Parts: sequence; C-alpha cells; structure tokens
Amino acid sequence: MDEELERLHKIRDSLEVKLQSLNQRLSTVESFRDYMYSDNSNLDQYEYQISRKLQEAHARIKDLEDEITEQENVYISEVVIDAEAQAFQYQQKSLEEMISLMKTDSSKSSLVQQMNTEKDQEVSLVKTRLQELESVASSRQKEVILIYN
Repeated sequence: MDEELERLHKIRDSLEVKLQSLNQRLSTVESFRDYMYSDNSNLDQYEYQISRKLQEAHARIKDLEDEITEQENVYISEVVIDAEAQAFQYQQKSLEEMISLMKTDSSKSSLVQQMNTEKDQEVSLVKTRLQELESVASSRQKEVILIYN
C-alpha cells in the first residue's frame, strides 16, 4: 500500500507540474492576447483619427472648390456686365453721332442713310459679338461648375 501511495504521490506531483506549466502557458497566451487587443485598440484609434482627418481634409477641399467656383462665377458675371456696358456705351455714342449728323446737315440725307445703315450694321455686329461673348462666358461657367462638382 505504501508503494501505491507513493505512486499516486508521484502521479499527483507530475500532474501538478503539468498543471503549473499549463497555467503558465495560459497566462502567457492571455498576456499576449491582451497585448494584441491593446495594440489593435490603439491601431483602431489611430485609423479612426486618420480617417477623421481625411474626411476633414476632403470637406476643406470641397469648401475651397466651392469658394473658387463662386469667385469664378462672380468674375465671369463681372466680365459679361462690363462687356454689355461697353457695348451699350458704344451703341449710345454711335446713335448720338448719327443724331448729331442728322441735325447738322439734313441736306445730306443719302449720306446720313448710308451712315445709319453702317451704324445699324455695326450695332448688329456688336450685338452678335456680345451674344457670342455671353455664350462663351456661359459655357466656361458651365465647364468650371462641371470641373469643381
């Protein structure tokens, strides 16, 4: 019986050593898992911060593009208005000159008619050119809007 008891003690001791070894391995695995979880958590947080910064940068870029588009639209509108004003001034000056010529010498009506015809042609050309410029400005404005949208 002593032998049996001694054999059981040896088995128990052996099992305790194996249990301690397994506990150490388990502890090592848990530590590693905690370490990895901690790193993943930090990595996730870092990725989130980068993602957030990228979103902020994209939003800022969009705001700047919108601001540039608005400034370009204002500039195009100013150019069109300036062209219209110049055309109107030219037309007004031409008409004033024609009226002045008509008043000064009514005997030269054929010359006045010819000048009126020429002025009408010039006015027509100016209107056509103004329409072309407006069309070009409009198409460029559309291009700008397409580019920045």
